[in-house]
Amino acid sequence: MFYLQLLRRPQNQTHAVEVYLLCSLLFLSTMVKGCGMIKGIKMSKEFMMATNTSSRVTSKAFTDFEAQERRKAILGDKVDHRGRVFTHIPAQMASAGPPLGSQLGQIGVNIANFVKDFNLKTSIFRPGVPIPSIITIKADRTHNLVMMHPPFQYFIKQAAGIQRGAMNRGEVSGMISRKQMYEIALLKSQDEIWQEYDMQVLCEKVLEAADSMGVKVVDELDAEEYEKFLIERKAINEAQLQELKEARESKLLRMASKES
Repeated sequence: MFYLQLLRRPQNQTHAVEVYLLCSLLFLSTMVKGCGMIKGIKMSKEFMMATNTSSRVTSKAFTDFEAQERRKAILGDKVDHRGRVFTHIPAQMASAGPPLGSQLGQIGVNIANFVKDFNLKTSIFRPGVPIPSIITIKADRTHNLVMMHPPFQYFIKQAAGIQRGAMNRGEVSGMISRKQMYEIALLKSQDEIWQEYDMQVLCEKVLEAADSMGVKVVDELDAEEYEKFLIERKAINEAQLQELKEARESKLLRMASKES
C-alpha cells in the first residue's frame, strides 16, 4: 500500500521520498554496524580476559595436580591418617619402648620387625642422628617406611658448630655462611616431600629455621674470629644452663614444701 502511494505521487516528490528513505536506511545500517563492532570489541576483550583467567586457573590446577600425584607416589593413592605416623627417630636407636612403641602400636605395626628394619637401614648414619620418618600400615599388616634427611635445625647446628640455639630473642647463638645455607637446602631437596619445591623456597626455609635458633647467616666467615665467638658463646651457654638448673631445683623445693 505504501509503495502504491509513492507511485501515485508526482515524479519529483517520489524521487525525494526515495532519496530520503535510502539515506535513512544507510544511516541505520551504519549505526547497526558500529554497534556490532563495539559489541564485538567488548566481547573480544571479555573473551581474552576469560581466556587468560582460565589459563591461569588451568596452570594452577595442573601444578596442584602434579603435587598431588607426587604425594600419592610417596604415601599411596589414599592417605589414611589413622594408619600413618610421622615422627623423628634416632638413627640405629629405634626401640620398642615409648614413645615410638606406643605410636606404632596404635596403627598396628609389628614393632619388632620395624625396629629391626629401621636400625638396619640407618646403619649408614651416625648413631643418634634424628631421621624424619613416615610409617604407614598396608592392607596385609606390613609397614612402609619413608625416611628423609635430618631436619633443617640439625644441619644448621652442625654447620654453625653449636649444641643449642639461642635462649632469648635477638640473641646470636652462631653463624653460617650463605654457601652452607645453599648446601643444606640442596641436601633437603633430595627428600621426596621437598622435590616439588624450588631451591629458593628451600633456602627461605633454612633462613627461617636459622632465625628461630638465633643463627645468623652471613656472606663469609673468618675462621679465627668465629672460633673466638664460639669460645665466648660456650661460657654464655654454661651460665644459662646453670640458671635453668637452679630454677628447676628451686621449683622442686617449693613443690616439696607445699606437699609437706
